Amino acid sequence: MHDLLRSLAHFLMEGEGILFNDGARLHTSPLTKVRRLTMANIGERLQLPEVILKQNCLRTLILRDAPKIRMINDVLVRLEHLRVLDLSDSCIEGLPDSIGKLLHLRYLELDRTSIRRIPESIGRLANLQTLSIAECKCLDQLPKTITMLRSLRCLRLKRTPLTHLPKGISKLKNLITLGGLIIGCSEYATGPDEECQLEELRSLSKLRYVRIHNLERAVKGGGEVLANMLLLKRLFLSWSNQAPVWQEQMQRAEETCNSLCPPPSVRELNIKEFPYQRFPIWFRSPSVDACFPNLSYLILDHFPSCAELPKLKFLSIREADAVVAIGPEILGHIPPGAAAFPKLEVMQFVDMRNWEQWSSCMTEEDGDGERLRLLPNLHKCYLIDCPKLRAVPGGLRRNHSLTEIVNLAFLDELHVSSNQRLQWISFLPSLAEVSGDQRLPADGVCVCGESRLAAAPGP
Repeated sequence: MHDLLRSLAHFLMEGEGILFNDGARLHTSPLTKVRRLTMANIGERLQLPEVILKQNCLRTLILRDAPKIRMINDVLVRLEHLRVLDLSDSCIEGLPDSIGKLLHLRYLELDRTSIRRIPESIGRLANLQTLSIAECKCLDQLPKTITMLRSLRCLRLKRTPLTHLPKGISKLKNLITLGGLIIGCSEYATGPDEECQLEELRSLSKLRYVRIHNLERAVKGGGEVLANMLLLKRLFLSWSNQAPVWQEQMQRAEETCNSLCPPPSVRELNIKEFPYQRFPIWFRSPSVDACFPNLSYLILDHFPSCAELPKLKFLSIREADAVVAIGPEILGHIPPGAAAFPKLEVMQFVDMRNWEQWSSCMTEEDGDGERLRLLPNLHKCYLIDCPKLRAVPGGLRRNHSLTEIVNLAFLDELHVSSNQRLQWISFLPSLAEVSGDQRLPADGVCVCGESRLAAAPGP
């Protein structure tokens, strides 16, 4: 927006938005109607200034710094034109049934509240577009009428301990963001007739971001349930951490994951607690780059193994205890003269307890012999809690047992942590920042391009 237009809009809206501290006197012009109200430091009850209620034109109500409030009384009945209601970070434990009378409400946020119940009347909010119930630790279920919110575009449920989702999520065909689809029912749910299964995703073709949890409860289905999501950008797949994992569970996990083949549009893929021993079949294809041309961010958390990876920008692998060695199969087919991982900018391996070796057959000829051509655009690299790792390709020498970091032409940030054996850093011409929790050994030499980071006798 141009500065002049912004100034004009600010001038026209002056006086329509007010921050009201409880106990303070509200000063408003008789010619100005308050449309946006933020209330801070209120007591145990929500009481709006009488002048606001008389004007009857409030569009936005936000609570801030309200640790004492427990209930929202029937003051909502007098806010019939309300569009936005933000009660996040308050201690409210419930909503009144009158919430269903706010027919113009489009945005309702209850993040990090103590809410225990959402009334069935919420199903009457025909214009509601965003419902955010993230990190509500006391909420374990949603009303069945949530499936009547046909205008809903965004449903956020991240880190809310729901036992299940009501059956019928497939009716919310305008959903763009679904942050917490819970598959099946837990043992505390009322019955299997209420469970939500993967099949409900087939009709949600507008989704761009979806998080799917408790995939171990998925029943066997046919076909690819994400095939119609041609706009999908971010996909999160999660199984519950169940130990030990039996052969039957691993087979079921593979079948489930095979039915969740992402569309070519996906940019970010996060897989957590996958209980099988290898990647899904759609990720082991020889043409994985062609199948997922837009995939740039891959996060593998508690993953048992590794295989061929596409041309990513961000790679994170955590707690893959089954991995002992990563070999050339991770590179896939690379044409002659090309580099491995040509787009990778950020790479991190965390808590890889049994990882010992990272080898590659990708080499190039130069005047001094063969040199690995790996990670040409790497900017940040983190290897954390990999105690057995002793060698990695491309001269990347990093971790408890490593002594040398050399030959990373584009690396601009290096973090050294708990590595008492590191003695040599060389040929890092782009390095701009070095950090860590240790001092380099006195007899070691560290060279960054032409500048020495720690001068000492040495070659």
